[in-house]
Amino acid sequence: MTKIEMWRKNAFLSRPEMSNIMEIPVRTIENWEGGVTTPQANVERLVVNEQMKMNKKNIEERERKKMDH
Repeated sequence: MTKIEMWRKNAFLSRPEMSNIMEIPVRTIENWEGGVTTPQANVERLVVNEQMKMNKKNIEERERKKMDH
């Protein structure tokens, strides 16, 4: 599993959702995750950093929902 795939899944995003949010073609994401191509290091870093932000937001939202119940 690639870093990008791991972080995408941790952010609970499908490939199409990630594509829409990050404006990256689905095919590019598929190629990265399938090992067909490799993103440049700076691109991978930007994608992972953005996914980390989304992850944090998702975790915070889940915690808020738990506290509300």
